[in-house]
Amino acid sequence: MSTVNTENEKNMYIDLKELPERKKADVIAGLAEEIRNGALIVYPTDTVYGIGASLWSDEALKRIYAAKDRAHDMPLILLVDSVEAVAKVARIEAQAALFHALTRDFWPGALTLILEKKDNVPDLITAGGKTVGVRMPDSAAALAVISAAGGIFPTTSANISGEETPNAFSELSEILKKRADILIDDGKCPVSLASTIVDISRGDLRILRQGSVTEQDMRKSVSGIDIIRN
Repeated sequence: MSTVNTENEKNMYIDLKELPERKKADVIAGLAEEIRNGALIVYPTDTVYGIGASLWSDEALKRIYAAKDRAHDMPLILLVDSVEAVAKVARIEAQAALFHALTRDFWPGALTLILEKKDNVPDLITAGGKTVGVRMPDSAAALAVISAAGGIFPTTSANISGEETPNAFSELSEILKKRADILIDDGKCPVSLASTIVDISRGDLRILRQGSVTEQDMRKSVSGIDIIRN
């Protein structure tokens, strides 16, 4: 692990590229206090690099939007370290069969599910809406970050709004890096394509964004469910 200073004097750079997976998790676990205290973190997932901060700090959540120059009417998603964690932030009972079929076949992985949110989810996450996106990434480094944060971690892509989404640390905006507290470098993301987003909050399956998980893939898991493309 190495640390460098940038214009943000608190900025910490952590290089995971040469470390074995178990060691990566150990290094990230050592950041738990900083993460839970609201540090703004740029880190790798299976799909693209993300930027996130504590679910329970409005100030930390506001910093995500500020770092990206992102409008507050664009929601964040919640990355989780287990299927069970979803029940803490979303209502799954009415869509339990659909939810469990999709998470069984595509989690951990590149599928984001939109569900009705629970009241404890801050409006800053959902842009005031009644639903929330959740995903369990297929990345040891990302899962370690999420676990260090308590099992749920608000995240969005680590780019300035309107710019290209970074698939590797080398593609990150220098401006955004200077706005973060912790930078975690694990090279290139293995999938390098944004997740597919589907809304299952109304009982059918609505594809809001096509990513690496295809409609054909999902039809094999949820036969008999209407699939609608928005």
